[in-house]
Amino acid sequence: MNTIHIVKSGKKENDNCTNRIVLSGKIVNKYEAEKTEKQNRITSLTIAITESNGRNQISNYPSVIVFRDNETGRSIVDDFSRNDWVRVEGYLSSSAKSRLKKDTYRMQQIVIDKIEMLDPTYPEAIGNNKGNPHYETCNRTVLKGEVRSVLKRTNNVTNISIDAINNGVHNTILVTAYGNLARSAANEISIGDTIKIGGKISTSVKEADRRKVHYQNIVAKSITPVDEDKEVYLEAAG
Repeated sequence: MNTIHIVKSGKKENDNCTNRIVLSGKIVNKYEAEKTEKQNRITSLTIAITESNGRNQISNYPSVIVFRDNETGRSIVDDFSRNDWVRVEGYLSSSAKSRLKKDTYRMQQIVIDKIEMLDPTYPEAIGNNKGNPHYETCNRTVLKGEVRSVLKRTNNVTNISIDAINNGVHNTILVTAYGNLARSAANEISIGDTIKIGGKISTSVKEADRRKVHYQNIVAKSITPVDEDKEVYLEAAG
């Protein structure tokens, strides 16, 4: 087994890994949250992304955040509002949180550093869609880093955490694989391996204690071991 080089989240070093997210969709919520007593605040956007899986349309609602500038108080999303169609780029940030001083869990957020307005296209179509604007949506995550843990939760679900780096900052990112990819990952991936993961953001809402709980996960669609001794390529079925 490879030797694990432990690096705490937040430590900076030269970039040698990838941590990038690209999302395109419609802003359906914009929320300003105070971060400190100072001018610096966090703005949260919810972006609606609808994709086709062949037969059905699947909708996800990833939440992204952006920090205001400490000096000017401005942010890159000031000129954007609900119902705007946008393309955003960013990275995944993770931090350890305590739960009633009993245990800790890792919270993952999408931090964006680029945003642009999408221009619609007007494809020639027949029926009800004729003349309606069309926007290209996107939901893509690319991560590359050293494996920190591999947990086979069931025969069809495997959790993998990797040390991904953005702008020199380490973050431990948790990714979930399903089906054939989960089984292959559990058998082929080991702690200390360097892997590349292609995936997407998946969201869901569940009822708990009469309140809605929102979940946001990174789902792996492909996993490529970056290792001269392993030429295995793992691809998600479907």
